[in-house]
Amino acid sequence: MNSYPHTPIVPYLRRVRRWCLRLILLICLVLVRMPEEHLSGRLPYVSAADATGVQVIQTPQQNDSLSPFLDIVPSSDGKGIIVSARGIGAAETNLYANVSIGPGGKKNSYTMPYAEDVEAYATFVSGFEPVNDIAGTVSLSTTQGASSQTVWFDRLHIDAEADSAFVSSDGLLRMIWLSADALPDNTYLAISPGLAPPGPIPAGHQVIGSTYTVRASGSLVTTDAPLLLELAYDPSLLSGIDPHTLDVFTWDANPDNPRWVALNAQLDDQDNLLSVSTSRLATYALLATPSWRDEFLTTSSLDVITNVVTLASSLTLSDTTHTGTAVSQLITLSEGDGAWDTITFTAVADPPDTTVTVDILDAAGNVLLADVGSGDSLQSIDPARHDAIKLRATLASTVEDESPTLERWQVSQTIASESLVYLPLIVR
Repeated sequence: MNSYPHTPIVPYLRRVRRWCLRLILLICLVLVRMPEEHLSGRLPYVSAADATGVQVIQTPQQNDSLSPFLDIVPSSDGKGIIVSARGIGAAETNLYANVSIGPGGKKNSYTMPYAEDVEAYATFVSGFEPVNDIAGTVSLSTTQGASSQTVWFDRLHIDAEADSAFVSSDGLLRMIWLSADALPDNTYLAISPGLAPPGPIPAGHQVIGSTYTVRASGSLVTTDAPLLLELAYDPSLLSGIDPHTLDVFTWDANPDNPRWVALNAQLDDQDNLLSVSTSRLATYALLATPSWRDEFLTTSSLDVITNVVTLASSLTLSDTTHTGTAVSQLITLSEGDGAWDTITFTAVADPPDTTVTVDILDAAGNVLLADVGSGDSLQSIDPARHDAIKLRATLASTVEDESPTLERWQVSQTIASESLVYLPLIVR
C-alpha cells in the first residue's frame, strides 16, 4: 500500500470512485424499471383475461397497435399449433406470440421469425395434449411496446363416430356434420376470431362482429362432405342495420384473384343467425351488404299478408283463396351515395292458370314500377326522392288447389366507388 508514495494518484482514484458510484446508480435505476419477466430471463408476456364467452379480450398492457391477419393451424399429432401473422410487413424488432393454454392458463411467449417468401411471421407453439379439446388465448407483442388485442382460440379433436358438431368459445360460430364422413377420424381443428380480415372488405360492406378462421390438421382445406355453417349475431350490435342485408362470406385466397365470396346464406331472424352449407375450411365473416333479400323462412319481414302463408321457405296462397298479396317491410338505401340497381326474384307459376306479379312501391304505398320482371333495373327510381321502397307480390290462381309460389326476392343497390386501402403496419 506504500508502493505509491506520490500524492498525484489520489485525485485519479477519487474520479474513478465517483464514476463507479454513478454506474451502480444507473444499474439500480434500470433494474427498478425493468419488468419482472426480463429479470427472470423470460420473454415479455401480455397477460390475458378470461376468454369464456368473450369475443375480443382487452388487457391494460395492450395498445392494440398490431392488427395482422392471425392464422392458427393445428399439428397432425395434436401436440401443438402453428401461429402465423400476415399484413404487418417486415418488422425491425422481434415479434412474439403470447399464448395461454388450457384452464390453468399456462403461459409462454414464442419468437416469430419472418419468412420473406410468404411475407408472414410464424412460430410453433407446443404444450398441447393430444385427443383433448383445448381452449386458449393468443396476442402479439414486440420489444418496442407494440401489441395486439388478445383473442381466444379453440383447438378441437374430431372423433368422426362421436362428434356431430362443434361450437366456438363465444357461441357465435357452429359447424354441424351433415354426414359422418365429412372429416377423417382423429382430425384436429382450430377456430379463432381475427385481429384483422385477410383482405379488404368490399365497398359498401361492413363486418358484423369478428371474422372467423377454421383450420384443420394435415393440410386439409375442404371436407369430404358438406358441413352446415351457422354464424350468429347480436341484434343489439347491428346499429340500425337490417338483418336482411346480412350474408356469410368466405375469403378466397387464390393468389391470382384474392377476394371475398358471398355464400347466399339463409337468414333466420328469429334465432338471429345465418346458415349455409359449405365444404371449405377457411376464413368466414358476416357482412352487411348493399343488397336486401328475403327467403321467407318466416313472415317477419312482411308488413302486409293477405291470403298467403309461408310453406317450405316460400310464399304460397292459402288453401281457400285464389288471390293473395304480400308487401315487404320498408327497404332503405345505404347511407352515402347509394342508388337503386336491380330487382330479382324466384317465382314458380304456370300462366295463365297461376301467376305471380311483383310491383315496386314507394314508402307511402304508391306504385313506382308495376309488374317488374326478375333482373329488371330500378335505376329509374330517383334515390333523392325515394330513399326507401317496398315490394308487393300478388299471387293468383284460377285452378282449385293449385298455387304459384314466390321463393325469394332481392333488391340490390349500387354504391359510389370507395377507395379502401389497407396499408401494412411497419413495426419499428
